[in-house]
Amino acid sequence: MENYSRYLQAYADKLLEDGGEQSVVDSMENLAEDGGVATRAPVLYANLRASGAPSVTSDGATIYDRPPRQHRLSEEELKAIYREHHPIPSKYSEKQLRYLWSRGF
Repeated sequence: MENYSRYLQAYADKLLEDGGEQSVVDSMENLAEDGGVATRAPVLYANLRASGAPSVTSDGATIYDRPPRQHRLSEEELKAIYREHHPIPSKYSEKQLRYLWSRGF
């Protein structure tokens, strides 16, 4: 959040022109990319860095909505990644594994 003052200043500068909507869109894009998730998300499997999905709403109406560059992984994809990095048969039960997978382990 070190850029918060820049985001607020950009919003203030454009507030009377377009209600500040474009500055909010720009700020959300920045948070979804280099100013946020793209540089701060865990890199263990390299899929979270592209998971930012910025959206902006105003009075309940969607002004901007961009899907993430990396789709949300399905349960099968997550299991495949887990198996690739943990090939040794597990000592955990299926229930315990589901709990671990749900927590991102």
